[in-house]
Amino acid sequence: MIGCSKCGKVKESNQFTQRQTQCKQCISEYNAQYHKKNAISRRDYKLKTKYGISHNEYLEMLERQEGCCAICHTNASEEHNQLLVVDHCHKTGNVRELLCRNCNLSLGNAKDNINTLRSMIQYLQRHSEE
Repeated sequence: MIGCSKCGKVKESNQFTQRQTQCKQCISEYNAQYHKKNAISRRDYKLKTKYGISHNEYLEMLERQEGCCAICHTNASEEHNQLLVVDHCHKTGNVRELLCRNCNLSLGNAKDNINTLRSMIQYLQRHSEE
């Protein structure tokens, strides 16, 4: 039995990780609060380092797009953790627009190849039941 230095409760040794004086539950609660508090700053860091834009520039893009994906026009809401992602050209690194995750993955899976995307459209038209 070991006492947690955070909550003071005495718990079984399996409730602690090696070399930790705080129990797993206290560490988990701390990590959850830390990540919630620092989520926006992590996002800001990624925007700046990966895409070269600030959080305000992201918000301006979001406003220009009226909160919708530039391809499918689905409205994304921060409340439902459906943020639009920054789409960029993999060859030049230039930021294009904001997309929903599905549209961004679709472009990535097609390797931004226009001919592949055209073939996909033709395929869907051939097999459309409309």
